[in-house]
Amino acid sequence: MDHETLRILGQTTGVAGVALGVFLLLYRDLLRAKIFPNLTKRQGFLAILLFLVLVWSVAIAGIVAWFWVTTHPQSAHHGVEPQPNDPRFVKHWPFDVQEAKTRQHNAARRLGVPVSRDLTLDNNVRMAFMLIPAGQFVMGSDLDAMELERRFGGVGEDFESERPRHRVFISRTFYIGATEVTREQFAVFVRATGYKTDAEKDGFAIIWDGKWSKRQGASWKASGFEQTDAHPVVNVSWNDATAFCEWLSIRVGVYCRLPSEAEWEYACRAGQDASFVWGNSPDDGAGWCNASDATASRANPTWKSFSWDDGYLYTAPAGSFLPNGWGLYDMLGNVGEWCCDIYSLNYYANANVTDPHGPVNGYRRVIRGGNWYRGPSLCRSSARNSRAPAGRSYMTGFRVAFNGRYEAQSPPGPHGEEDNLLNPTKKPQPSASNNDLYRDGEPNQGMHPGHRSRMSAMASHFAASG
Repeated sequence: MDHETLRILGQTTGVAGVALGVFLLLYRDLLRAKIFPNLTKRQGFLAILLFLVLVWSVAIAGIVAWFWVTTHPQSAHHGVEPQPNDPRFVKHWPFDVQEAKTRQHNAARRLGVPVSRDLTLDNNVRMAFMLIPAGQFVMGSDLDAMELERRFGGVGEDFESERPRHRVFISRTFYIGATEVTREQFAVFVRATGYKTDAEKDGFAIIWDGKWSKRQGASWKASGFEQTDAHPVVNVSWNDATAFCEWLSIRVGVYCRLPSEAEWEYACRAGQDASFVWGNSPDDGAGWCNASDATASRANPTWKSFSWDDGYLYTAPAGSFLPNGWGLYDMLGNVGEWCCDIYSLNYYANANVTDPHGPVNGYRRVIRGGNWYRGPSLCRSSARNSRAPAGRSYMTGFRVAFNGRYEAQSPPGPHGEEDNLLNPTKKPQPSASNNDLYRDGEPNQGMHPGHRSRMSAMASHFAASG
């Protein structure tokens, strides 16, 4: 019996029982004469008293049930729709790598789209994207802040923003870059537009040399360490990453953007409910991640680093390590990745279930995935970081996302509605009320008029600046 039914039943029996008991007390002699005329006065009185005790017992039970329901939170029993911060009703999750691939391919087949899709930047440079199926997962860390500090290092209070764990529903498919944006890909954008990054305009980027400091002359072209065109671009701000996405939108005719924080974690986990892409033990990550490793630990014994050696002191060429279940490389380590969301320490406590986009107000923007400089504390699936939109460092880059076609529009409940994502019978049509950032991403299809006008404005801007 759910809370609401129990509340109504308890309230009704409690009030009715008390009222009936009072009635029996007031009219006991009349009722005895009418109901039990053949009994003696003593026998009739005992019969009425017994009935009264029975009625008031039921009334007290109802009142107790009523009080209990109003003072206890909703329980996660079968048949009760979970609350936004209640992760206990997430069916069909977690799942293994094989199931991740199956869902990915099934979604592609149902929607008639490719699992892997390339966008052409120029004649010689392309960007690979992987399809991420719609679905739900549990976002955030299952470990509290102090336990995260004990296991992985860092400062416990820095991990408070990863809780509470909460249920998230990604209502539509989307594509996300198989790798982080490379220097070669970013260079195409700069050549086409003449764009100047925030680091180039201000003459510096941020590095860590025991403290955060400015490095004069550092930019995406001069990272501060050796890179090739195959390495991820660094020293780019959120503003720079957004400008790249706007240019790419015009270039390929698809509305490109940074992923939301929820999309990023959903894509990173690929069905896994673990601290890392490879599992819960940091020692098992060899071959999966470019991060602060044994080499860094020998140079800095106080650091909490991974025990293995990844072979790179700084960034690695994009795609050098093992991919996750959805074919995404370097989701953890290598460089931190900008998300579109505004950052808030306490956002998870009030986050939407369906397609959360972050808080409305704030300044700093979310960064996910850790980087080559960080150890287990930040190179985790749920770890969060942030920086000002104009902030840039040699640890931070980005990857691009764009929308796929709709598979669902409302969050699934505990009765199996989420089965529609696995075996849908009808494809819902997109609603005009959906956020403009979440429109159909097919070329020249489903593009909202607001997007067309914005893209026209961007095209004019880049043409003028070029």
